[in-house]
Amino acid sequence: MNGLRPSQSILLLLFLSLIFPQQLFSQAPSTSLDSLRQILNATTNDTARVNTLQAFVKQFIQQEEIDSALKYCNEALLLSKKSNFKKGLTAAYYDRGKILIEQGNYPAAINDYHSELKIYQEQGDRKNEANVYNLIANAYHLQGDFPNWRRCEMIDDK
Repeated sequence: MNGLRPSQSILLLLFLSLIFPQQLFSQAPSTSLDSLRQILNATTNDTARVNTLQAFVKQFIQQEEIDSALKYCNEALLLSKKSNFKKGLTAAYYDRGKILIEQGNYPAAINDYHSELKIYQEQGDRKNEANVYNLIANAYHLQGDFPNWRRCEMIDDK
């Protein structure tokens, strides 16, 4: 008998779905990137372009393609500055800070987080301000700067 019986096919499918669930049931990354490229090429609105660039960043971070994520993050940051799109700026500073932390570049990450913090302070957004203080404290902690870490923790506790 060539091939598998229906019961064997079902068992094989279940076995493979347990071993490779993401590969079987998720959209292929290249398809997602292709879709994002189409959207980016068709979009002229700066805000929509920034949001699409941010989607690229998230996709590349998920795929652990840090250099590509950083490239698109920098593009989103420049376009957000040019168009004075504050939400895009804060998202780009946040994402670039995460990338820089991953690369071990704590001083640059702290600098980006401070830029993000300044925007939230200008907006009076206390919740996100507290979140960014926490990010800054974590970056100080990771680089072993415990006095600044503690100072941020005290600010965040207020």
